[in-house]
Amino acid sequence: MRGERNVHNVKIDVDGKLRLYIARTDPGVANWIDTAGLCRGCISMHWIKPEEDRNAATMLVKLSKLKAG
Repeated sequence: MRGERNVHNVKIDVDGKLRLYIARTDPGVANWIDTAGLCRGCISMHWIKPEEDRNAATMLVKLSKLKAG
C-alpha cells in the first residue's frame, strides 16, 4: 500500500511496537510501504501530541530473512 500510515491504518505488534516495512515488492507482512519502484528516497515520521516520548530506529533486513520469520 502506498501512502501515509497513521493510527487508523497500521497494525501494532504484540510487543507494543510499530514496525513499518519498506520494499519494492509486497513482503506479505502488515504495514508494508510500497516504494513505487524507486530504489532511493527518504521517509519522514512525526507524532502529534504523543502520550510519551517516542523513539524511532531503522534496520535493513534482507527480504528472504523477513519471509523466513
